[in-house]
Amino acid sequence: MTGNNEPLLIVGNGPVGVHLVNELYRLGYDGPLTLFGEEPYAPYNRVQLSSLISGSCAWQSLNTRVHLREHWQTRYHTRITDLSPARGMATDNYGSRHPYGKLVMATGSLPHIPAIPGTTLKGVFAFRNFDDAQRLMGRQVSSRHTVVVGGGLLGIETARAMAKYGTRVTLIHHSPVLMNRQLDEAASDLLAAALNRDAVEVVLANGVLAIDGARQVEGVLLRDGGLQPCDTVIFATGIRPAVDLARQSGIAVGQGIRINARLETSQPGHYAIGECSEFNGRIFGLVAPGLEQAAILARRLVDPEDDSEYREVLLSSSLKVIQTPVFSAGAVGDAFDSPSFDAITYRRDGVYRKLVFARRRLVGAIALGDWPEAERVKVAIDRQQRLSPWRSWLFKRSGVLWSDQSNPAQLPASTIICNCRQVSAGAIRACIEQGADNLDALGQRCGAGTVCGSCQPLLTGFTASGNSPTPQGQWPLVAWAAMVLALLTAFFALPPLAIDDSYSLSSLDHWWSDSQYRQISGFTMLGLLSLGMLVGLRKRIKRFSFLKFATWRWFHVVLSTLCLAILFLHTGLGATQGLNRWLMLCFTGAVGLGIITSLLTHWESRSPGVTSKSVKRWLTTAHLVSFWPLPVLVSFHILSVYWF
Repeated sequence: MTGNNEPLLIVGNGPVGVHLVNELYRLGYDGPLTLFGEEPYAPYNRVQLSSLISGSCAWQSLNTRVHLREHWQTRYHTRITDLSPARGMATDNYGSRHPYGKLVMATGSLPHIPAIPGTTLKGVFAFRNFDDAQRLMGRQVSSRHTVVVGGGLLGIETARAMAKYGTRVTLIHHSPVLMNRQLDEAASDLLAAALNRDAVEVVLANGVLAIDGARQVEGVLLRDGGLQPCDTVIFATGIRPAVDLARQSGIAVGQGIRINARLETSQPGHYAIGECSEFNGRIFGLVAPGLEQAAILARRLVDPEDDSEYREVLLSSSLKVIQTPVFSAGAVGDAFDSPSFDAITYRRDGVYRKLVFARRRLVGAIALGDWPEAERVKVAIDRQQRLSPWRSWLFKRSGVLWSDQSNPAQLPASTIICNCRQVSAGAIRACIEQGADNLDALGQRCGAGTVCGSCQPLLTGFTASGNSPTPQGQWPLVAWAAMVLALLTAFFALPPLAIDDSYSLSSLDHWWSDSQYRQISGFTMLGLLSLGMLVGLRKRIKRFSFLKFATWRWFHVVLSTLCLAILFLHTGLGATQGLNRWLMLCFTGAVGLGIITSLLTHWESRSPGVTSKSVKRWLTTAHLVSFWPLPVLVSFHILSVYWF
């Protein structure tokens, strides 16, 4: 509780002003407070006005709750017309005077109407408040052709709303890219296609020079010289900060009301927040910075000793445009379209994502469609993180960067969680709904996590109880895989082994020079290979439960290594040709894929995730497929030896 008896006036009951009042209420501010609003309506959500026009929401759903103490007041339909900072006095449009100790301007912004001929004709509209929305709702049914000027968020939503009742709508934007401050050309093309499906004609890289008509709108003269007939023109060409009150009161004004990091204006005890403010030479056309400013100022007003300051943070926007989530942050849009920036993109099934880099550091991102990682991407941009080649490749392939930390609740039902038993996220959720709320119960019901165990840490994200430690003991497997990789490399790098011309019992060359010994080594290798492939039965067939899978995996790895060692003796590292060469490549390729899969299993156990499982599934499939030609190639090899 502050014990502050100085009256506090808040001028502006838009989203930022209301957020300040609610934050003061939450923090226990107990001084006298009055909230002024120029419109004759209680506070409402301006962002949803286009939805109101389209009929997708009712007026009541736009109402915004304001938390008030008994001695706090609201004065709607009341405009502050004059301030006297020296005397601490505000005068409203009714002539009433209001003394204050501190004053906050949250006056927002006004629609920008370009200075072109014809803007005063009947049929010309702006779109900023509820009154504008009401006029446009009435115009929907009478307009035969509406031109919307401005391809930002508001213009796009307005065009779509006006087209709902069969009105012909043309959207004209000066840039060749829709939402050019947030999107690039590829994302713009996707949006334009969606608008065309909603019966909105999109005209880019053009502008309106004048509005034609005697008393009412008859058409618009375009920058390219064309004349577009229409009966309605709606301007959605941006905003300008509402600074008139501050300017006439002697408070410093640039583009907006100038503030410092403490949100103070040039007059002590006078503050400005939201779209009307200018910080470090910048104004903000998004609501998020204003809400952050309101929260900081609330803390400072409650506790004068609070040293919270506003700093210029990463500008980002998470919007819904024609029901499509749009995310942008950092260095994106036409302002950053230059050769000094690099980018990688992902585009599939209507989803578009782009990462922007400067000197190999992440500085911006764009997304059309849901992106669960958006918040983490913002943090990475703010820190200008570098991406590893693996992350870059992963993004290009799947559109994700850190799916290892994805929320299991957001995973599609078809996502495979347990590769060994091919158990999907949907099947796991079904088991949990049936009462399997821990790892043991899941394993008994669907087999997930009962084979190699690498998916157990990920499974804990689905369960409400029963945490499982990350599988351990993988390092010996990694060491063994590294040794086999060295053997495999040596097989192709070393020259053929020599044959001793003199007879010697201790000589090894008879293993690759004598046909009888080669038969022994060949059939031994074939038998060991067949035994090693039994691991597939332990992995795929539930009833085949003899010994633990970890034991079978070691059995498989050891036998495969023995096969490779015997291959040294069988071939003497000599050159192979024809079908024998294909047999050699098939076997060594299968071993190589098995090594990579083993290494990935270790990595997966330490950093479990959906993406790693997807990659492992592809590698495992390739490992198995590489064995399929072996029976045919081995048969031809044996036939060639015995027949020829």
